[in-house]
Amino acid sequence: MIERPLIFSPDMVRALLAGRKTMTRRIVAPNYQVGDLLWVRENWQPMGYTNLDDSEYRIKYSADDVTMCGYLKPVQDEKYFNMLWKEVVKRYFPVEESGVIPNGYEFNIRPSIHMFKEMSRIWLRVRETRCERLHNITNRDAIAEGIEILDPSVVWGEDKPVYINYLDKGTATDSPIESFKSLFVKIHGEEFWNMNPFIWVTAFDVLSIEGYHKIKEEAIV
Repeated sequence: MIERPLIFSPDMVRALLAGRKTMTRRIVAPNYQVGDLLWVRENWQPMGYTNLDDSEYRIKYSADDVTMCGYLKPVQDEKYFNMLWKEVVKRYFPVEESGVIPNGYEFNIRPSIHMFKEMSRIWLRVRETRCERLHNITNRDAIAEGIEILDPSVVWGEDKPVYINYLDKGTATDSPIESFKSLFVKIHGEEFWNMNPFIWVTAFDVLSIEGYHKIKEEAIV
């Protein structure tokens, strides 16, 4: 069993948190094996350290504004501290001056690629991997990709499933595949969709949305 990082957009992080997403399609072949653990990288905002412990970091997840505290290994903690200090110096202090962080200071949001493993709250376990053409996706798999389901009575006044159009969130479709297509095109572009490339499908189980420490031992044995 190997632990590997996996990046998700804010929309898909919210789908994971809501329990809708259990599958992902990637253009580049991932080196995943059944049973591997995947820790999710998502956009995040540093919030310094807690008042109670100057070694306990505090961050906010951009997808839903939830905050989390925890501890990093010494090497990562040094990187975290230097990241914060460099930003403060660059934005507030001239080189020849020094001072304290101003009250109400907000650090910049960091892209998912810069998330430390210890900060990841969402952990997955690979259940299946396969390769197929992009357009071969089924309605069932499109739903498993985590597309957002809207209230049909509000959208169309009818009692049938309605899915969001990610290219225009003011509109909707009754086709899960069309909804997934709009999500894919939003990320990769319509030209790539039209190419119908081979892609790699990974199905997974969500083990935790509260960090690695919440995973029960029997879930990963």
